[in-house]
Amino acid sequence: MHILKKSRVLLLVLIMAAAVFALLGVQSYAGTTPSIYVNDKQIETDVDPFIANDRVLVPVATIVNYLGGSSEYENSTGKVTLTYGDKVIILRLGSVKASINGKDITLDVAPRVIQVADGSGGRTMVPLRFISETFGFDVGWDGKTTSVYISSKEAPVPDNGDQNPEQSMTTVKSVKLMANQSRGGKNYTYVTIDADSSLKAALENSEWLDSPDRFFMDFKEAKLADSVAASQTQNVTTSYVTGVRTGEPFDNTARIVVDMYAVQQPDISYSADGKEVTLAFEENRPAVVTPGGNSTHQTWTKGDHDTTTVQGTRKYDTIDSYHPWSDGKLVVCIDPGHGKTTSGKRSPDETLMEWEFNRSVAYKLKDILEANGIQCVMTVSYDDKTDPSLKSRVAVANADNDVDLFVSIHANAYTDGWTTANGWEVYSYKTGGVSELAAKFVEKATMAAQDVMRDRGAKTANFYVIKNTEMPGILIEHGFYTNKNEVKYLKSDSFRNELAQADATGIINFFNSFK
Repeated sequence: MHILKKSRVLLLVLIMAAAVFALLGVQSYAGTTPSIYVNDKQIETDVDPFIANDRVLVPVATIVNYLGGSSEYENSTGKVTLTYGDKVIILRLGSVKASINGKDITLDVAPRVIQVADGSGGRTMVPLRFISETFGFDVGWDGKTTSVYISSKEAPVPDNGDQNPEQSMTTVKSVKLMANQSRGGKNYTYVTIDADSSLKAALENSEWLDSPDRFFMDFKEAKLADSVAASQTQNVTTSYVTGVRTGEPFDNTARIVVDMYAVQQPDISYSADGKEVTLAFEENRPAVVTPGGNSTHQTWTKGDHDTTTVQGTRKYDTIDSYHPWSDGKLVVCIDPGHGKTTSGKRSPDETLMEWEFNRSVAYKLKDILEANGIQCVMTVSYDDKTDPSLKSRVAVANADNDVDLFVSIHANAYTDGWTTANGWEVYSYKTGGVSELAAKFVEKATMAAQDVMRDRGAKTANFYVIKNTEMPGILIEHGFYTNKNEVKYLKSDSFRNELAQADATGIINFFNSFK
């Protein structure tokens, strides 16, 4: 599948590494793979850099995705265009002829294509030297370790580890409960959560749950201050709210649980900077569920599994027990994340709504799968004007005993403004099972289909919809709509077609692995 490669290129940063070899008289280290460090952080690529004619060659798209700038590759002509600031470099595969801002130059080594070992496609390898000289980065060479060290004039993009990597750890400083407070002739019980950075940006999930009745909020890349963790439970007896608990059930996740006699929807409000969130439970409002006695208070500790979340019983816990072909048909439940009434979830310039992107890709995926003989169940109809709850989406999947795989379609975000967070990733609930295998198949297919966006990996997370389905489930984040470069692709119908095709290819290959 061909696509214009347009990504970020501070690669130019890397590309300057070769300066090291030219300026410092580096010798060729046959059979040695050079390591490349940008601002003291090692860059990892799916094709190893190598030395040819005393010059380091690196995969352009991978480096570009890590650093900054932009690049384009034309498959029909083999033309590579690199842009950084006011400099434009044009290269051609197999040719030592190149140009900088229209001025012809001659390279020591021609760019070439190297195939990825896993068969997921080729990578364009480009020499670093002349670009480094053009853009003036500081480069050093360590002959003992065969390493290139590059110091850029700009800070590098931070490592993209978990879901929103650029977000520093949020610390929840306090959780306060005030019962039966009068306001405007009504009584409210307030739960106020205060942190040192935006809780609004960190919110990962919130949901009513029953057995026992409770409302919880999970904040990603967040932790509890020692003073909060030390006093986990607050109890009251004169309110629908019976207590508040705090904990860290998963790494880098802070959870606040409000226990209730009955499920009661709170009014949620944030401070202007997002650092404080207040849950207001109206005591005069009828409860959604008839009160059923005191809730059970459990102690939450870091590393515990979420034992109180209503989690479906998995039909297929191990790969050996998974037989999707046994009933003579394949069924996929597709979940277009969010809805038209979801607050936020849009690009900073409001030209892209996530729900619309999710809906578009999900229904394109449906068409492709059905064309390949796979039946599809949708959690949300195409013209639905609401935002069905996470619980209702899971219920659609679990109600159909024939569903073999659950797939939730999303696009990613980091804060409310433009950021450099970038790339796509595929989630399963845990490692070692059928869901993780499905995630890896989709990851491989997407990597082969496009290299506009970088691969952030197949990961695990406790997202409600993939945690509570009774069948294997994955959640796909197709790129960041808070990234100016990526949002242009996410708005493109042709690129959405490519993403849907990549998702479908991964799903089909996953099923075929069980034939």
